[in-house]
Amino acid sequence: MAGGALWRNHVLPFVVGRSLRQIILAAGALLLLASGLFGGLERAEPDKLKTVKVGQTIDTGPFDLTVTKVGWAKQLGEEFRESEIGRYVVVYATVTSTEENTVDGFVIREALRIRGLDDFAVNVGTDDLVASEKADMNVVAVSDEARIDYLNPGLTYNVEYVWEQSAAKPLPNSIELTFYGHGFRQSNIDEQENWFDRFELATGSFPVTELEP
Repeated sequence: MAGGALWRNHVLPFVVGRSLRQIILAAGALLLLASGLFGGLERAEPDKLKTVKVGQTIDTGPFDLTVTKVGWAKQLGEEFRESEIGRYVVVYATVTSTEENTVDGFVIREALRIRGLDDFAVNVGTDDLVASEKADMNVVAVSDEARIDYLNPGLTYNVEYVWEQSAAKPLPNSIELTFYGHGFRQSNIDEQENWFDRFELATGSFPVTELEP
């Protein structure tokens, strides 16, 4: 009786109106959550993750992400004037929405991280330094450096992921990037549905070049 009520009142309303893609990703997110609670699955180790290179597309769930170039510069146009702490590290990418609804900006930002480097600004424009994995970035359009706060369904965007790093640390000739996917589910707090559960998908080493002013 209780199981039937659960199906009618909660499971069935969620399934109705959802795309097959959302249902599959939601099921994956629930499995991931259960594994975290009960130890059912191990967290993916770096050597078990997919290896990505320049130009290779990764399906993150709500959008496809392709890194096309990585570079650095002391200044990036009008929106990113000369860095007061050192330099900007920029990952150029194409982002193509594969979702039927608008995708929030936080999902775009959480899809990519730089691994294993130090002295990154926790937020661009600040001098509070942290490890690269903990540093937030700005995601802007290549065309005019306008901030990307959401993705419209079915559209492709050429974007820059922009971090800021202190010049106290030399920038290596290549950097390691981690790509993250998201699972679609209902919030634990309210009935909002979104791409909440982040998990590692892939890693890759990308050459870094100095950008022309």
